[in-house]
Amino acid sequence: QAILAQALVWAQRHGPHHFVFGGPLRRARLAACEVEMLSALFSFIVGAGIGAFNAEALKPCLSDTFHLTKQKVAPLAKNMSVKASQGAAAIMEKVQTMRQK
Repeated sequence: QAILAQALVWAQRHGPHHFVFGGPLRRARLAACEVEMLSALFSFIVGAGIGAFNAEALKPCLSDTFHLTKQKVAPLAKNMSVKASQGAAAIMEKVQTMRQK
């Protein structure tokens, strides 16, 4: 609220065109963006550290997860490829009939 009040006072002194292009509100948005970026960087570093520390315990869990995912997704992928080929054949038939007209 204090930043917004400062921005309004600044805009009244310098005019609305300065308020849009380089006033305190823009600086406040840039500061918020910097805080978010630093937060994301800090979270990445902490997560990488935890992952490195628990690598021995996490490896079997991740391996089982990938194996189970591969096992469950394979039939679905096969089904989707069959459906896609059927759809492509139907579209090719329509294209052939349109070419003949």
